Amino acid sequence: RIVVNNFVPKVTPKKNLKTLSYLKKKYKIHKKYFFLPNQYWVHKNHKIVIEALGKIKKMKKEIYVYSTGSSYDYRNPAYFKYLMDIIKEKKLRSNYFYLGVIPYVDVMSLMYHSLAVLNPSFFEGWSSTVEQAKAYNKNVILSDIKVHREQKPIKAFYFNPNNSNSLKNYLIDIYF
Repeated sequence: RIVVNNFVPKVTPKKNLKTLSYLKKKYKIHKKYFFLPNQYWVHKNHKIVIEALGKIKKMKKEIYVYSTGSSYDYRNPAYFKYLMDIIKEKKLRSNYFYLGVIPYVDVMSLMYHSLAVLNPSFFEGWSSTVEQAKAYNKNVILSDIKVHREQKPIKAFYFNPNNSNSLKNYLIDIYF
């Protein structure tokens, strides 16, 4: 006998989420934004998001990404600083915001109020953020990897995790 246990994500009930005005005040967020809730580990591929934002900035367009998660990767302790240096070099400090490790209810609230949740990873296990986004019926912009396809989000947009142009186009299409 075979039994399949479906993954059940932990999400904050909508009635308990923080309001957009609360988030704007606490984190100084813009009205429209994308949300990237991933640890700063190399395989999570934040760099592709930064590259896409850089291309968008060159087009004289302003798009905002807010990111949360631990900035430390024991396998590559310098990685977070490397990414922040790229953000500074590309003049993206007004487009890409790192909020740190924040309360879970705030993470879920940022997800709920976002235009879309981003997950640009090169590889994943079963992605909790994808399942959480699905629970809130959110758009998700995902790297085109097997597990993301297997999770079958209804509102998914897939991009090659090595090609920032495809990601750039989805960000522009959803934002504007």
